[in-house]
Amino acid sequence: MQFQNQNQGQNQYFQNSTNMPPQMNHGGHEIFDAHEAVGGLVGALEQSLFYEQHIQDPELKSILQRHKSFKSQMYNTIIETLKSDKTLR
Repeated sequence: MQFQNQNQGQNQYFQNSTNMPPQMNHGGHEIFDAHEAVGGLVGALEQSLFYEQHIQDPELKSILQRHKSFKSQMYNTIIETLKSDKTLR
């Protein structure tokens, strides 16, 4: 019984001793995955911007713009998800 009480006290100490604000409850794997996803999206958006100026076919340009819009929306969704703690609980 005494060991359990000590263990509970230590768990409480570790939970309260972090320097992170209470709203930052994301784990390391979540952050690494988000970093990889955001990095890929940023790279794809940059590539779209580079190629857009060289596209002459209107249909291809339309496809690129729709893809760019989708990638921007996905980027914003990931960022908002990381800002909001409610979506990960």
